[in-house]
Amino acid sequence: MRRRIHGRWDKPYYLSMIPSRWQLACAAAFLTLVAVGFALLVTESAAGAVVAAGAVWLSLWVHLALHEGAHLVTALAVRVPVVAVRIAPFGGWRNEVLTRPSPAATALPARMALVHLAGPVANLGTAAVLAVVASWPGPATTRLALIVAAAVAGLLGLGNLIPGSTPPNDGSKILRWLSRPASAEIRAGLRMIQFQEEISRTLRALDPDPTVAAFITKCDRAVSHDLVPDAERLQAMAHADGTDPAVAASIARTITVQFGLWYLYAAAVSRTPVEHKEIVELAELARVGFDAGVPAARLAMGLVELLAGRPGEARSLLLGAFPDDLRGVALLLRTGAERQLGNDSDDLVAGAGPGHDRLAEVVTGLPGATGR
Repeated sequence: MRRRIHGRWDKPYYLSMIPSRWQLACAAAFLTLVAVGFALLVTESAAGAVVAAGAVWLSLWVHLALHEGAHLVTALAVRVPVVAVRIAPFGGWRNEVLTRPSPAATALPARMALVHLAGPVANLGTAAVLAVVASWPGPATTRLALIVAAAVAGLLGLGNLIPGSTPPNDGSKILRWLSRPASAEIRAGLRMIQFQEEISRTLRALDPDPTVAAFITKCDRAVSHDLVPDAERLQAMAHADGTDPAVAASIARTITVQFGLWYLYAAAVSRTPVEHKEIVELAELARVGFDAGVPAARLAMGLVELLAGRPGEARSLLLGAFPDDLRGVALLLRTGAERQLGNDSDDLVAGAGPGHDRLAEVVTGLPGATGR
């Protein structure tokens, strides 16, 4: 298991990634010192210093909520699917809106740029309003609190709008979406995420042994986590003489399907031929505990035969009955075999049903032979 599949956008796409709680705490502490110094200079009173310090910490939470709320409202307005919203400035790892935009969505770069822009604009707009209100006649402490809150909002908005921070902020993401090459890269990454989601559903449908449960959980984040060390450890366990045969077979099927579908993706999408040694390695693993009467075993072996450029053998393995949760995958893999044999396969794609969009694209994009 030497091949590593990498991608930059390897999780639900973050609309906003405000820094971690420690970064926020440090920034808030610095702003507090500045605000307290300003208050002492202007009011020459301890009460003013307390008001300034309180305004920093209270307003920061409010401005973060407004920032993320603006992202959320705009995402919903332009119909970008939202996965989750997290707002916990000092009690959580991040403050963020997580989305899963469809790579096929129309005008996606413009829509995502608008959504990213919404957070900083909300902060800057709030800062302007607070500054105007602070200019009105009123108690000195109230005006001081408004000035401090306006400064916090302005700094938060500008800090997220000016590109170049780490992690990438709204400004840098706006530039990426408006750059055609970068936008294409993001779309490709989103397609890969969706494909891995389909793979993960397939792995769970194999009725895996609890031994591989942690591995399957890691597969959900497979692009950002290197699966190779875990896969090699499980592979050695599957080949070990002392391993229970049922456990070994379950491990073999899980690893074969995960890596086999990755290789299939590379062959069809990246046009990267699968190395012969990789096919041999998967074939040896798929034969561990192979039982033609077990649909999951036939699916794994059929995938290996398809990768090896033996579509006839792959079709034979994929012709039998499969349970409902594996039937769509089996039909699509058989589609790849039929295409390599020069046969019509449109009915098979239609019969696979919904939920396998990326795999359908992969098998219909396969070249004449995937092995060498």
